Amino acid sequence: MSLSFIHCILIQKVRLLGAILSLILVSGLPTWSNAAEKLPSLVILNWSDYLDPELIQAFEKQHEATIKFVYFDTEEDRDKILVESQGAGFDLVLVSGANISKLIKNGWVHRLNKAPFPNYQHLDPEIVNMRPELKEYAIPYFWGTLGIAYRKDLITTPITTWKDLFQPQEAWKGKVYMIKDALDTMSMAFKALGYSVEHYGDASALAEVEQLLLEQKPYVKDYSYIGADADSMIVKGDIWMAMVYNGDALGLQEHQPEITYVAPTEGTHLWIDYWLVMKQSTNQALALQFLNFINEPQNAAKNAQTYYFATGNRTAKDFLPPDHLNDPIIYPSETILSNSHLVEKLAPRTARKWNAIFSKLKP
Repeated sequence: MSLSFIHCILIQKVRLLGAILSLILVSGLPTWSNAAEKLPSLVILNWSDYLDPELIQAFEKQHEATIKFVYFDTEEDRDKILVESQGAGFDLVLVSGANISKLIKNGWVHRLNKAPFPNYQHLDPEIVNMRPELKEYAIPYFWGTLGIAYRKDLITTPITTWKDLFQPQEAWKGKVYMIKDALDTMSMAFKALGYSVEHYGDASALAEVEQLLLEQKPYVKDYSYIGADADSMIVKGDIWMAMVYNGDALGLQEHQPEITYVAPTEGTHLWIDYWLVMKQSTNQALALQFLNFINEPQNAAKNAQTYYFATGNRTAKDFLPPDHLNDPIIYPSETILSNSHLVEKLAPRTARKWNAIFSKLKP
């Protein structure tokens, strides 16, 4: 056999091997990258940093699935995302209780069975029954209060009332931070003036609220949601006082112990966040498996500890330490609870009046 003949055979084999490799690449035979793409996945619309990362990783591993997140910065942003998508493109959405009825009315929310997953039995009936109209659609997650966080090293007079926030001292100009939400901000302005929910549509009361908010505006650094990390403006001392949710205040204390939180004496909002499975979800079964997973009592307890919030999972309390369960910021006193109320969606006519006033405050 001549050397030239052997050389030709080798060339043919090399060409054949190259063709096979090309076919593998073109045909999409399993590789690490596209195998991951073929895993079942969930798309979740949520606040950023509101689900324990270790739990997410554990679920992905246990169910051989991937979780993709779309984050929103305000309730207004979330609502805009859902309106623009007509409720499509998401498997699970995190929504506060006051905003859910409209989504149900739009036909965007999947109706759950009475016992949609095994760990449903661990949910706290008291929390579930606070909004009985949502039982067939929503799964409670965290709940808590709206209040004031402030730097006690920079503000030496103790903050106790909503008036302290809405009528700040001259030295606090530019040092106040407010939530960019008409319902939260304006309802607490009503409380500061001694009005109740029965006055929300009253013209004279609204005029007083508008005046109070406009007088406060020069003292406000921004209307948004304050960060709860080490770079937060209240941690750095750029602002001294902010309207916040209770768990966020405890998160801020981890970075700056001089931050304290108060649920004002006039009372406040009680809020509950819920998970919704969307009707146009492409993987409702996996979405329910995810809700079952995070409601495994030990998982729910871990999640609650991570974010310093009260959990809607009753059995999870068996796995929470006393310092969490006995913290009055996480679980407010009966006095605070008796003076407070659930956030409720406004009637359309009243909402338009409130939004017109609030539009004068936003930059």
